[in-house]
Amino acid sequence: MSKGMTIRMTGGKEIQRKLQNLSRDMAAGPMREVVMSGAEVVKKAAEAAALAIKDTGTLASDIHAEITKESIGTNVMAKVGPGKKGWYGRLVEYGHKSIRVTGRYKKGRRWYRNKKDLGGVEPHPWLRPAFDKSKDKAREVMGRELERRLDKAWRKK
Repeated sequence: MSKGMTIRMTGGKEIQRKLQNLSRDMAAGPMREVVMSGAEVVKKAAEAAALAIKDTGTLASDIHAEITKESIGTNVMAKVGPGKKGWYGRLVEYGHKSIRVTGRYKKGRRWYRNKKDLGGVEPHPWLRPAFDKSKDKAREVMGRELERRLDKAWRKK
């Protein structure tokens, strides 16, 4: 997945203390599901924002939400952004320069390109506004999901 938004769920001291009382596997499972529920909210908002600027719809159909590899125990992060087909999403988000390679030349052992600047493409932010618009709802959904999961886990004991 290319560059995307990162969502981090951090709990209050009471939640962290109660999670530490649970086994590590049991605590990590609910936290992963909680973070993914929030990431899905942001993903839906990003898809809607990408559809608003669509050319072909490829970008909107290739937005993914996944748990990052850096997630350890109850410290869980998710990444929301375009996948391989929507690789150009960051170019749309941040803008870019347009160049044309007009030729090549060799200097020593290295080859260099002659470039002609064709101007730039203005940024059309879609992911950041989608995140800003949906982060409160995502936080709310994650809170409800966390409460439901922990209530279910504590009832088992």
